Amino acid sequence: PSFKFACNSTIVQHLVPTSSLNKSKGTEASSEEPHISTSTEAAPTATDGKPHVGRRGMHSSTGAFWDEKKDGMWSYKYDGGEGKGMDVVIMLIWIAI
Repeated sequence: PSFKFACNSTIVQHLVPTSSLNKSKGTEASSEEPHISTSTEAAPTATDGKPHVGRRGMHSSTGAFWDEKKDGMWSYKYDGGEGKGMDVVIMLIWIAI
């Protein structure tokens, strides 16, 4: 059978660590005691077991009506870009004609 294809790529580049965004640099005096963190404290982890690094989540979605026997969609998130401050998602859609 013949197919039509659509390919989409989404690249999000983080120029600054997102953990430093939206934090005020106020000069208010705090009455709380200082907290001393140690390496023995448990680090927060994401649902995939990887440690949180202070970044925002990324969401990509696509919807369509098609014949489930002939048509389909595939998406892939490239994890190698995280070290360079990027999120990369590739998506491929095929529809039988």
